Amino acid sequence: MRQRLPVLSALALILTLAACAALLPSEDSGGFQLYFLSTGGHGPAISGTPYAGQDPTAEELLSALLAGPEEDGLRSPFPAGVYLRGTELEEGLLTVDFSEQYGGLSDISLTLADYCVVCTVCQLEEVEAVAITVSGRQMNYRSHQILTPADVEPWEEQQNT
Repeated sequence: MRQRLPVLSALALILTLAACAALLPSEDSGGFQLYFLSTGGHGPAISGTPYAGQDPTAEELLSALLAGPEEDGLRSPFPAGVYLRGTELEEGLLTVDFSEQYGGLSDISLTLADYCVVCTVCQLEEVEAVAITVSGRQMNYRSHQILTPADVEPWEEQQNT
């Protein structure tokens, strides 16, 4: 059973990443999306719902994301009590600092939360990549610290072959 768990986690990650890439709106779609976990048993693990505001900042998108979905069939990927401590944008890299509750995520739950954040904020023209910290510190058990929508492209191509 222990050998199956990494395989199942890897498969779930591949499906999630492919879903994230497929869900990102095209540049001519006009609106912004907030990405949450899908509660349906089949289909993508992450789904988007329209953001109600216009010309949002990263902080506004993240605040709306942390507030949770209003649409049925979606749920928040974040543990209770998570809040945004701050953001910093430098040369296309958006560093997002969450409260310590975010540090309680691991494995596929962490991956899903990370990609809800990345898929949401990388819609902003000025955001090319995201680094997520917890109380100002990197999460050492994360496989890589900087996340981009381009991370999902190889998985999406693999899914389509």
